[in-house]
Amino acid sequence: MSTTDTTTEKPLVVLLVEEELVPRFFMTEFLEGAGFTVIETASTEEAYLALTTRPDINAAIVEWARLGPTTKATLAEMIAVQFPRIALFLTVTQASDTVELPPRSTVLSIPYEPAAIAVLIRQAVEQYSGGAESPLAAEDKSAGSTEPSLSQ
Repeated sequence: MSTTDTTTEKPLVVLLVEEELVPRFFMTEFLEGAGFTVIETASTEEAYLALTTRPDINAAIVEWARLGPTTKATLAEMIAVQFPRIALFLTVTQASDTVELPPRSTVLSIPYEPAAIAVLIRQAVEQYSGGAESPLAAEDKSAGSTEPSLSQ
């Protein structure tokens, strides 16, 4: 019998809210390849259902740029307020999209580097599981959100 430590951690669960099929497919493939379990949703309604029925969600990536001003703001704010243990990431296409983002959100500018997202998710989940603020918020306390340099 081997005494080797074979600790198997449960994969982190990421809720992906992306309206467009192709970007959702590629992000899902990448995240699953990086060891995450992905819950794909195409609408805020599907995302809300997942949030209320899956207590194992560790992080959410919300497509801020395409969901529509009221819907996307409502979903992101709800996650930030009602699910503070969930690391919140918002994908944006333009800097102007980052106006009035919810607290604790981390901005992922499109185009982004998927490998950097995997690292950010793991760091944020580690911090949020203890109720701490965004892992990047310490770098910019004056803003309501942070924007890492993920563009290529």
